[in-house]
Amino acid sequence: MTAMAGVYVRDGSAVDNQLFTGLRRAIADAGTLELVASSSASVMMLQRPRRPRPLTQPAAHTFPHGEWLITIDGRIDNMDELRAAIGGAQWPAPPLHTIILAAYRRFGISAFARMLGDFAIALWDPVARELVLATDALGRCPLYYHSSPRLVAWASRSRALLPAVDTALSIDETHVAEFLTNSRITTSPFTSVQYLGGGQVFRADEQESTVDTYWSLEAIPETRHRTDQDYEAHFRVLFEEAVACRLPAGAPVVCELSGGLDSSSIACIAASRLRRDTGDARPLHTVSYVFEEAAHDDEREYIRIVESALGRPGTHVSDVACPLLKRPAPAFAPDVPSNAICFLSRSDRVAELLVENGASALLSGVGGDQLFWSQPDLRYLLADELVQGHVLKLLRASLEWSKVVRCPAVSLLAGSVSPLLPDRWRPVRPMAYWLDSRFVTRAGIVERLRAPGAGRSAGLPTGTVLRRQVHDAMRPNALEPVLTRGHIDVRYPFLDRRLAEFALGIPIEQHVRVGESRSIVRRSLRGLVPQQILDRRTKAGPDESILRAIVREWHWLSPLVAKPRVSELGFVDATRLQHAMLRARHGQSVNTSQLLRTLALELWLRTLDKAPRGESSVPQLAAGRAALTTPLAAG
Repeated sequence: MTAMAGVYVRDGSAVDNQLFTGLRRAIADAGTLELVASSSASVMMLQRPRRPRPLTQPAAHTFPHGEWLITIDGRIDNMDELRAAIGGAQWPAPPLHTIILAAYRRFGISAFARMLGDFAIALWDPVARELVLATDALGRCPLYYHSSPRLVAWASRSRALLPAVDTALSIDETHVAEFLTNSRITTSPFTSVQYLGGGQVFRADEQESTVDTYWSLEAIPETRHRTDQDYEAHFRVLFEEAVACRLPAGAPVVCELSGGLDSSSIACIAASRLRRDTGDARPLHTVSYVFEEAAHDDEREYIRIVESALGRPGTHVSDVACPLLKRPAPAFAPDVPSNAICFLSRSDRVAELLVENGASALLSGVGGDQLFWSQPDLRYLLADELVQGHVLKLLRASLEWSKVVRCPAVSLLAGSVSPLLPDRWRPVRPMAYWLDSRFVTRAGIVERLRAPGAGRSAGLPTGTVLRRQVHDAMRPNALEPVLTRGHIDVRYPFLDRRLAEFALGIPIEQHVRVGESRSIVRRSLRGLVPQQILDRRTKAGPDESILRAIVREWHWLSPLVAKPRVSELGFVDATRLQHAMLRARHGQSVNTSQLLRTLALELWLRTLDKAPRGESSVPQLAAGRAALTTPLAAG
């Protein structure tokens, strides 16, 4: 992805040069910046392409009613369809920004609902004298903004907007809670900076600002076919298109390959597509993360099965060459808290591999587990029958599932009531015992970890769970790459709007059948993905590797948690965190995923000790509350 930023001064005066310089420095990195501005200089937009790309450069267009400005981050996948909708099918390959502006002028904000792809757009409408910011349906291109009575500033990175904030820097506890509970992200890390979520449009004029939703998971139409074969054919067409439109044009194709169903499916579909396109001799490269020290976490048995089917070995990035929890460089400053902070050396190596292979993007299988329910919750499956009054089907399903999961049918029947119970009676996922009890209460941690409820008014219980899982998959902290050098343009075929609409619209029986999760995916890809992968029912995680990394890196992790920032800000009890780290160091039972998120948050908070570029003072963390006491300079 590229990076973009801009400023709109509401009263029509020119943008402050010091402020704009701060924004420019924040997104510049080592790239070349491109600039467009209104004639009055009250609206200025910046874009830093990862490499020169004519289709996404910022542009100014003069129409009969004034000068329109636009910057675009990402791609639009249905250009021909969009061009036909605006009556421009006869145009000889117009630039992307021309089509988007024409669509907006004709359809208004509903134009964004017609666009498929991964994108963030900023445009200035001189007719309405209105700034418009929009993100794609699943929020794949993050966009943040700061709105005040005087101005609106926006950027692809939340930290880039800190020079525009004229109050003390304050950490948003809601964002911290969302991150630590691994749930849907609705905020930015800073209280003075807002996050524009997927399917949303922000509009600002001289007096007010509004946020509208043009696409929502709550309004997905049903998809119904007559036979299984029809569903399978529909899925395969959508999936092949989701992969094909994310293949980089004219560059080698690189896919992550874990040996799981999602990444293997993408690699096999990409290879099939390349073979099918006559004259496309581009090789398909795969990158796999393997574990030399933790045999339990290693998936090379399945990785090699897929590599054999593809006809070429892939590149294996090991935990020995690229250790987990390697200490970040002092200049490291990630935009948001992310688990990827703990995998920096691995990400850096992948960025190097892309450069070595002349590649421009990496395809990832993230999102498939959530969209197609890899770990179905039987309580919600059975609750569907209960809600619909299908008593006999409920009894039959309970008996069939009891044989598969080796659990008494009466227990499964009792569990089917759980999703329909009042909030206080529904189960809660395990919580990290080192969280500060006051923070747990303030941030509503228990409610965030509580199983979702569902009743007749909310639709079927399984629909509630699937929508929540897709929302959770749309987390920018989980999707945006974090590295200390280079760039990785990661693309996620499973997070394609068409696939999301299909997954949420089909009957639950297409997702889950007795003894078989992700049924539609497994059935649809027979003959294309190796059968051993389709038949897999296990999935390894890096738990052992994380525990070994804590032991290996104890020399710098121990001082890190001796006086942690997460405790100074009131998020974590320091003594309990130290206890959890000692347990992990000695190989005792501990929730490694929650511990990893806590360490990632700690590392991110410490990067805030360094002043943003252009400042003369260094803000200090305020003990006991989520705030930094030193006001930020304007530039």
